Amino acid sequence: MSCQGIVGVALVALLAAVAAEGAAPPPEKVVLAPSTLELPVKIGPLHYSGEPHRYEPAAAGVSYAFAGRGLLLTVYVYDGGLQDLPDGGDTVEACEQVEMAKEGVKEAKYPNTVLTREQFVRLTPSEAFPLAHEVRYELEREGRPSISYIWVTAAAKHFIKLRFSFDKELKDEEVDARRGILDAVGDAVRPWLAVVQPEPEKDPGTTINVAMGSEGDVTATMLYTTMLSSVLEQSPELAPPCGGTVVPSFETEVGVLRGVLQMAAAGVDSSFTKRLARIEKAGFLEEFVWSDMHREEWGAWEPSDLASADYLKWKKKHLKNFRVPNLGSVTVSHPRKWPVEGAEPTATPTP
Repeated sequence: MSCQGIVGVALVALLAAVAAEGAAPPPEKVVLAPSTLELPVKIGPLHYSGEPHRYEPAAAGVSYAFAGRGLLLTVYVYDGGLQDLPDGGDTVEACEQVEMAKEGVKEAKYPNTVLTREQFVRLTPSEAFPLAHEVRYELEREGRPSISYIWVTAAAKHFIKLRFSFDKELKDEEVDARRGILDAVGDAVRPWLAVVQPEPEKDPGTTINVAMGSEGDVTATMLYTTMLSSVLEQSPELAPPCGGTVVPSFETEVGVLRGVLQMAAAGVDSSFTKRLARIEKAGFLEEFVWSDMHREEWGAWEPSDLASADYLKWKKKHLKNFRVPNLGSVTVSHPRKWPVEGAEPTATPTP
């Protein structure tokens, strides 16, 4: 090679070295716009891949994809059009996002879908706050047995929702990968939590909505809402997942009215409970509830063991001009109390 050629090669090498020395190092974190949160570009075996995906409208936020060794993680950051979101995953707002995500899984109709776990999980194992709401599924995707997680929490006035999926044959990696993701999210949200972390709230219990009417109706309302509240304390899974007005099932409604009759027999009586006792004695309490107290949520198909035709004949003769009074309602003002991973064991509500 000529001297001129050697000089040319050396110059190219020198320029390449200078360029490499001045090049910016690859980023170690990705900013989760539209928030100020950041996640590492590498979370255990998962690496940030691709570009952010922005949704319309803007309230739907942005998603970020991570992948590695058969593991898939998608992180969604959005505010849902809500203002001043409280931190953590144990709020009404976060609960509503979880329920929508669960409904999405149901609508996807993956074969053999089973919800195997639902709980609150600590983002940092040693700290009680903040929590994330965790849901774990086993299902089939593209003919392969799979495991899928959903986590929802909030920080910096944004929801952080994560979907983590992998083939069941990679189950040996589940524990470490799951904890690595939660630790990364915990580190990401910690700088942006409220300066004063909220004290654990006292259980606000339930709110009883009393319907005013005649003296007898008020007594019936008191009996009904008291009994329904008692049933709810014994079976908290009957409450709406994110709080709200309790809608008893047909079977629960029948049981509540039988409890009302027992309370009335103990001395707290009303015109309604006297009629109710006659209906029960005639053997038509279930038919009365289905026909006269029917709720839309029960559907149109009546239970096969009801004697509705016989009840209507009996009603025409024995319940002339009888109207069911407004018995009031019971409202729960907090999300369902799921257990907290790592906390003292508690009764687990049935989903």
